[in-house]
Amino acid sequence: MKSQLSWKEYQALEFLTEPSANTVSKAVSLRLKTRLNHIWQSLVAYFSTSTEPHVWRNEDSNGQVVWHAYDPVTNQSVQQASMDEMRVWLEERHYQTL
Repeated sequence: MKSQLSWKEYQALEFLTEPSANTVSKAVSLRLKTRLNHIWQSLVAYFSTSTEPHVWRNEDSNGQVVWHAYDPVTNQSVQQASMDEMRVWLEERHYQTL
């Protein structure tokens, strides 16, 4: 028994093709590129580990600038400090390491 297909269904079935070697090659290439990029980023992160403190600023809920810092050597951190407090913390850290 033959099923009745519409012209569009017939056309869709006729034009189904296996993925070309080029398409498969591109997919493999993309996966390889992604993997190599991940490895590269890991190496950069590993070798660029710094002993310098990480300092950044934010704004609190009132719009005031607050400072945060983290010292990877001592694992100490400062949260929501004023600029003056941050300067004191950094100077103390500097003199501790001398």
